[in-house]
Amino acid sequence: VSQLKAAGKEVYFILDNPFGEEIDPHSMFERSWSGFNIKTPEKLSLNVALERSEPVRNHILKVADATNSKIIDPLLDLCKTGTCDAFSEEGELIYKDYDHFSLWASKNKINYLNFIFEK
Repeated sequence: VSQLKAAGKEVYFILDNPFGEEIDPHSMFERSWSGFNIKTPEKLSLNVALERSEPVRNHILKVADATNSKIIDPLLDLCKTGTCDAFSEEGELIYKDYDHFSLWASKNKINYLNFIFEK
């Protein structure tokens, strides 16, 4: 980071996005003798998402602060209401598994990196 800053570069740290069974589409299906049932996903609270990202999150924040670098925090964008939703307002899946964004979300929902491409 110091070498990049010395070269006049702007440095960004991108923190982790929410992850967990609560947002995993695979956990929303339950097999039964008659086929399968669709379960209503549990809510992933912002507080739980923050706890899951520790201690790495705190370490990255300290490094960014010490090096006067910038932070991109997906949780601020994806968990605005205090919960990290599995579905978009349009009813689309945001995640394809426990931790990775769906193609739809990558194209339509993940906007917090747009400023990089607009420069």
